[in-house]
Amino acid sequence: METTNRPLDTLRDEIVRLCAPRQIYVFNQKNTPSGDVASVKLCVIIPGGDSREEESRLYLHLESDLPFDLLVYTQQEWQRLLDTKLSFARHIRETGRLRPGTCWPPACCLNRGSALRRRRSIASRGWRRRSRRI
Repeated sequence: METTNRPLDTLRDEIVRLCAPRQIYVFNQKNTPSGDVASVKLCVIIPGGDSREEESRLYLHLESDLPFDLLVYTQQEWQRLLDTKLSFARHIRETGRLRPGTCWPPACCLNRGSALRRRRSIASRGWRRRSRRI
């Protein structure tokens, strides 16, 4: 079953156009029985500024047929929260999927830790049917 990701890709492109984020993680996604994306929750990491103001601005300016929720963090807030062992940000980084084309610098996509390597290893052996790439 092939999933349709055009609405999610369009949403990603609009977010990139509006705020030039460092990273965008998908940390929750609902699919229809046919495999199409029904709704999504995204975590957007911006280089700097006011994360609350940027979140409000994104909600005001983003138009999407795909229902979505956003969490916005600055790079500094994100790093501080990642240092906290039980933070939601850390959970997102370990279990979420990084959207292709939104990681800057690109090297960070390759160095996400052992959880990602373990998932790739399991997926390469065919133990997981669902694709982790959207």
